[in-house]
Amino acid sequence: MDFLYNRRLAAGIMAALIAVSIIIGGYRALSGFAGTVEGVFDESIEPKKLSRKFSGFGGDALASKYEALYPDDERDILYYVGASKDAGGKLLSLARVHLGSTDSDVLRLEAAVATAGTAVSPSEAAKAMNDLKSSAKSVAAKIEAAGVGGDDASNAKYYAKDIESYAAKIDHKAVVYNEIAEVYNKKIRGAFPVKIIASLVGVPAAEYYK
Repeated sequence: MDFLYNRRLAAGIMAALIAVSIIIGGYRALSGFAGTVEGVFDESIEPKKLSRKFSGFGGDALASKYEALYPDDERDILYYVGASKDAGGKLLSLARVHLGSTDSDVLRLEAAVATAGTAVSPSEAAKAMNDLKSSAKSVAAKIEAAGVGGDDASNAKYYAKDIESYAAKIDHKAVVYNEIAEVYNKKIRGAFPVKIIASLVGVPAAEYYK
């Protein structure tokens, strides 16, 4: 009886150790993949590192597609949000001089610049860029309509166009970011054991840029 009990106990311990090992290994793999998804949005990633991170998750094609967006430009999405915020701040300074601090479009631009400065997630960044692009366009048009001339007039147009240019780069890169996020989200919602591991250890779904 003791022999049978000990064998059952040993088998139970072994099964528990295997289960724990699977959970830890799965958590590490999912955490690495989650870090890669986040990195596409908020930090530069070496192409080779990105390819390695995607290996085993059916994401190699997406890694190549993402890398193709960065042949000469390894700046991430959040970098361009920051650049847009800086251009918006310069436009805001001009707008306050020529349109006044209480103008409705100037106030809208001020709020958009502040939002862009605090955006840390894809959804926050998307909202900030939409607001910034729209308000910058309105303010630049108002400055032109007010008959402002010289460098201020040219700079107002320049800053607004800069924001549009940054927004276009973000939109281009966000298409692939969203595809990568979708691969990740499908993986953590998928079949056993990944779905169970993700649920047990609290691995969050990736946000989309929209």
